[in-house]
Amino acid sequence: TVDDTCGDGGAMALCTNTEGSFECTCDDGYVYDATSTSCEDIDECTAPVEFCDPNAECTNTEGSAECACLAGFEGDGSTCTGIDECTLGGVECHESSSCSNIPGSYECACAEGFAYTSLEVGCEDIDECTTASSDCASNEYCTNSEGSFTCTACLDGQEVGGDSLSCVPCAAGTAGTAGNCTACDDGYTANE
Repeated sequence: TVDDTCGDGGAMALCTNTEGSFECTCDDGYVYDATSTSCEDIDECTAPVEFCDPNAECTNTEGSAECACLAGFEGDGSTCTGIDECTLGGVECHESSSCSNIPGSYECACAEGFAYTSLEVGCEDIDECTTASSDCASNEYCTNSEGSFTCTACLDGQEVGGDSLSCVPCAAGTAGTAGNCTACDDGYTANE
């Protein structure tokens, strides 16, 4: 017979005599450490194989681990699915916005051309003309409208003003068509 050299592995250790040797095994959640001759707890939370769902918090316990879904998710911790707060109701979005479900939470979304400012104010019009998000041509001026903007071409003899929000007459000594004023060639004057 071979001596039982599994040592005092504790209640979790089981020593099995084999022909010419022995084998030490531990209960689930423990691993045998031949150096200390004992069963050591496996930290399932740091193990290479995920013990819990990625949307859960893992807490190591003796011989196992506990998993709890994060806020905004539901399930047993091994499997967590997102809660759709928008369909459950009780979300706080201003009446000018709509609820949009995102993983683990929700956000208040506005229609295109509007930006969400706060629960009290809700969605406000974005002035594309002052935020440089309009794509008006160099001979057009921008006019803001609710949720949008329009580009209007300047008339002959006009150019876009420095504020980009209106057309102004061409400066003295210049002439223009369709919003482009240029200096008159030598010997010519602008028709005024």
